[in-house]
Amino acid sequence: MIKVMIFIDGSWLYRSTPALGARFGKPEFRIDYGKLPRVLAARVAEATGLGPKDVDVVRTTLFASKPVNYNPRDEELVAKQMSFFNMLAEDYHYETELYDINFRGSRVKPESSREEPFRPTEKCVDVALASAMLYYAAIPNAYDIALAVVGDRDYIPALRTIRRLGRRVAIATVEENCAREYKDPVDRLGVRDFDTILLGDLLDELELVYEPQWQTCESELHEGDPLVLDSYRPRKGEKFFCDACRRKFREQKDAALEEAGLLDNAPAAIVDEQPKPGNGNGCHTGAVKHLVEGKAYGFIAGENGHDYFFHATDLESPLVWNDMRVGMRLDFEVKKEPTVDRAGAAGNIRIHGSL
Repeated sequence: MIKVMIFIDGSWLYRSTPALGARFGKPEFRIDYGKLPRVLAARVAEATGLGPKDVDVVRTTLFASKPVNYNPRDEELVAKQMSFFNMLAEDYHYETELYDINFRGSRVKPESSREEPFRPTEKCVDVALASAMLYYAAIPNAYDIALAVVGDRDYIPALRTIRRLGRRVAIATVEENCAREYKDPVDRLGVRDFDTILLGDLLDELELVYEPQWQTCESELHEGDPLVLDSYRPRKGEKFFCDACRRKFREQKDAALEEAGLLDNAPAAIVDEQPKPGNGNGCHTGAVKHLVEGKAYGFIAGENGHDYFFHATDLESPLVWNDMRVGMRLDFEVKKEPTVDRAGAAGNIRIHGSL
């Protein structure tokens, strides 16, 4: 039995997915991350001359960044990203290593290149992935083959060192978006032990396909028959909202943010660049300070001395808007840091002390 560990540069793979879609003739192409480890393991089995049952994927780790301190307009976008990372861990048993990328109040995805003067730089992902590969390579029997899903040239020293430690290396990449050394048929730099696996040759196997099915919308804002045809698949324990209701939630929240003065596009001076006191793991505690009835938003007075805006859509189940009372103690995560003259924004809000 051969042990394989898969190390995925998630940020690079996300940026490379449009190239796969262009090759496939489907701009909307998405990778099925549930299938990805199995498909890659099958290619390793072929390369080693073994059967699929003789290759054991002992761990799959995805390395990526997660936005913090971003413009509240991007709340839904970031929530989708975090839901994706949670899905990888909970449904497909990936390990995920996520590193904060501070947007300083800017848009995560500007509508135009002129909209935002500030664009943050991703940090730590490449170093973390390379470090993990080397760490496990130095542990006896941790793995036999490191399968790196990467494209950046920066990994070359780590890949060569892994081979010097007696481990074998396989590389899976996107031909249109990778260092030429990974495609070199002669492998002059000695970075791999097998032919490079090109994801563009595996698109039929890797495509994520969701067929529409009838589902019941659970939104209080829904109008008409709650039974709708939709391709979205809610995760275990997640409520299903139809497209129309998700749009209503978004419009309602944007209106509340605008009224609260939190939709300024320009990055503002932060009160304190140092992390605010919290309970660990980004968790903060505070109490409901003010509720705006009829508009489903309010403010939390944090124990760190700052106020934070929140909307009903920032509450974690089973907490709902009708439960909110002034003085109620809550745990929350900071989605936007407060500024000199404005409140911050809170998310992932739950009753204090709940898991």
